[in-house]
Amino acid sequence: MDPVSAKRTTLILIAAIIWSAVALGLATAAIIWFTHLTLQSGYLAMLAAAGLLVGAAKYKFMFKGLVEKNIGRIYALSPHKERVCVFAFQNVQSYLIVLVMMALGYIIRTSGLTKVALAPAYLAIATALFLGSLRYFNFLRQRSV
Repeated sequence: MDPVSAKRTTLILIAAIIWSAVALGLATAAIIWFTHLTLQSGYLAMLAAAGLLVGAAKYKFMFKGLVEKNIGRIYALSPHKERVCVFAFQNVQSYLIVLVMMALGYIIRTSGLTKVALAPAYLAIATALFLGSLRYFNFLRQRSV
């Protein structure tokens, strides 16, 4: 047995946990920024609501399909084997996208953009990722029933 192999459900669980952890980190940053903004509460609520709505739309139109495609890809890997490489919870292209997104996150955080712009954007991405992680968890729950 290969030491870096795992069952497909484990790969789905890894994806779910990582998506949740990243969502939590982004949401935490957004909430901290929101709490430090000196804006009227109604305006802050509008910004937060916009972030949540954009995130929900991003999930519905982008991330939901990405999750479904990833689950299908994981189950199509080496169909004759019970276990596959643990790092296959995402494909090579996704690893590259993650690196680009991390670099872009650093660039926009240090670019001088105000937290008024960053907080809703981070909340939107966090929302989409969190909803995606719920889809992974729901898939696992349905398989165990």
